[in-house]
Amino acid sequence: MLTGPAPTRARKVQFAKLKNLVEPGEKDLGKAFTRLSETLRSSGELAEVQFDIVRGRTTHRWTVSLEPKAAAAAERASRRPDLRLLLRQETWQRIAEGELSPLDAFLSGELRIRGDTELAKRLLKRAGGAGETDICC
Repeated sequence: MLTGPAPTRARKVQFAKLKNLVEPGEKDLGKAFTRLSETLRSSGELAEVQFDIVRGRTTHRWTVSLEPKAAAAAERASRRPDLRLLLRQETWQRIAEGELSPLDAFLSGELRIRGDTELAKRLLKRAGGAGETDICC
């Protein structure tokens, strides 16, 4: 017979979600990326983040260019992105609406990340609401 304290349930981690970039159902990618760049404008970062948004057989590439006190979004591929995110448009929609955390999307296989993951964490802290921005430790 085992004795000791009763086992406790592991607490479910609540990962940070982005602040709403679009209203539910609004599908304007440009608006979402413009709002994201406005949110990250004074991030202090010098980087390019490329989003590969897959819709059917088409991939739309958006780049958010960050400078220490400025940011801009454009529908174009980056020549050398510091961070690259690959996801389906439906997943991006849920993230942009503030419904799905980027980390939950990553952990479920709906989002792939390449490049500077520390940059990704810093940007999520800046653009996200309450919640964890780190998967481990």
